[in-house]
Amino acid sequence: MARKATEKTIFPKWAQVIDQLYTTPPFKECNLGKDSRRHYQSQLKVFKKNFVFPLEDPEKIVEAFKKHSAGTASPPTASEKEMFEKYSSLNAHGNRFTLIGDATKMVYLQISENVKDILKLDSPKDFDLAKLCGFDPRFNLWNPFDVFHIIRLGEAILQTVCIKGINLNPYEDFYRIEFRIGHMDPERCKTVIRECRLSDPEQQSTGIRHMDVWHIEHNQDQFSHVNTSFISKSNQAMNEVIRNLSFATNCALLDIKPRDVLLANCLCQYSTGLCREKLNETAESHLRVSEIFGKKSFPTLKRNLKRLINNRIVENTKGAQYKKEVLDWSFYRKCAQLGIINVPEQLSSSMWKTIQARGI
Repeated sequence: MARKATEKTIFPKWAQVIDQLYTTPPFKECNLGKDSRRHYQSQLKVFKKNFVFPLEDPEKIVEAFKKHSAGTASPPTASEKEMFEKYSSLNAHGNRFTLIGDATKMVYLQISENVKDILKLDSPKDFDLAKLCGFDPRFNLWNPFDVFHIIRLGEAILQTVCIKGINLNPYEDFYRIEFRIGHMDPERCKTVIRECRLSDPEQQSTGIRHMDVWHIEHNQDQFSHVNTSFISKSNQAMNEVIRNLSFATNCALLDIKPRDVLLANCLCQYSTGLCREKLNETAESHLRVSEIFGKKSFPTLKRNLKRLINNRIVENTKGAQYKKEVLDWSFYRKCAQLGIINVPEQLSSSMWKTIQARGI
């Protein structure tokens, strides 16, 4: 029979959760051991230090990737030039365009010509990272609600694929992100599905050179929030590894603790009273201890969490008028936009396993 915890429950930090995560089957299948875990933990400290608001010096972030990247890529079956020409040819007459970029220099090295027609640009040179990320206010390619989330979530994926032991298949493994571009300019107010292949086949490394395919939707009617995924067609275990680690990395960069992630996900599904009941049921199934979320303390936890989520969504929105607007979003939409809902199963289990309920 489950007993109540008689003293304060100790919730884990992300470092403890990651230690547990590395013991799960996908990590073992990918042969990711102590060296990989230590490299990830050390990288996270570096990137948290550099990822601060206002985000005025993105060069520090990309320089950190260049210095610390240790991911690898398998030998390619085709050259980068051949693949660029293939994708450019396939996408020449639709709403897709192809590009090659260098993440460490924050530049696009080559862009297919049809980007001009798709985005109503004078030249492919008008399409660059500074304009997409809002660092060039003269050009409205960026979206004030999405731009900082794109940067942070992209960093979370990049950090993950750069750790020791991660091996990608060039041109087949890719990172997908859905977001909006444009805001003030109706002609450029569109939804993007970007597929980014993060490996450099020539150097057999990851996190530096990349080849993208951008799919442009001509409206934003169906868009709900910035959404990311990683797709490996040949290695399901690697899919799980990157999905779990990038989710944890994003939460750590936001400085949202494991306890608050569990609480936020439950509040997105249930009313306050039912949420506490569901959390305690889950705690009982994992820890054989009930009532780790008490009646008296739970309203305070909920209030503090909502204040934290409001702070983070405001920090991650560009422009004073939009910061005010985003506060009116629902709690679910704020959490979804921050990328903290739908916790991967392995990560959720690792969180619960590292909770220590004193006095059991």
